[in-house]
Amino acid sequence: MSHIVFVDLETTGLDPAKHGIVEIAAIYTIDGEPLGTQGVLVNPGSVEFTEEAEAINGFDAYKAANGLPLAEAIRTFDEPVKSHSIMAGWNVGFDYGFLRAAYELCNRKWPFSYHMLDIQSVFRFMNLCGRYKGPVSLERAAGQCGVIRTYEKAHKATSDVIWTHRLFQWAQERMRL
Repeated sequence: MSHIVFVDLETTGLDPAKHGIVEIAAIYTIDGEPLGTQGVLVNPGSVEFTEEAEAINGFDAYKAANGLPLAEAIRTFDEPVKSHSIMAGWNVGFDYGFLRAAYELCNRKWPFSYHMLDIQSVFRFMNLCGRYKGPVSLERAAGQCGVIRTYEKAHKATSDVIWTHRLFQWAQERMRL
């Protein structure tokens, strides 16, 4: 039985040393089947906010101030995570860096396995194998595979993690022999 946690973050920039998390979304699964979904707005504290990140995800210091303090948000995200769960996501290395920094900042034990599942890499592999022909950005792949709902918006962690999980399921169906 594999405990996989699909994760997506929105951040104030690209560098975990200077920037922070403003939104965490997760889908907790066993063998890829969803057990629960969660989205948390985060107040990252005194970190740098970049104009580029704000243009992408719409978060500024004022909006982020309404989120849970980082330690509380990490505790909320962490509660359903089983020890040695596999972290999955679209370009999951980015999320890993920010989550790892947040866990260290909050003095929390890291619950994840060293294994990660990057769904973007799965799509790149499928492209090489001829099982998928198309773009490998999240929004474009989700659109091409028909997993977007009209009310869902890109660069919102909850929508992005749902698209990622749906793309994982889409890929699973096409990779079965």
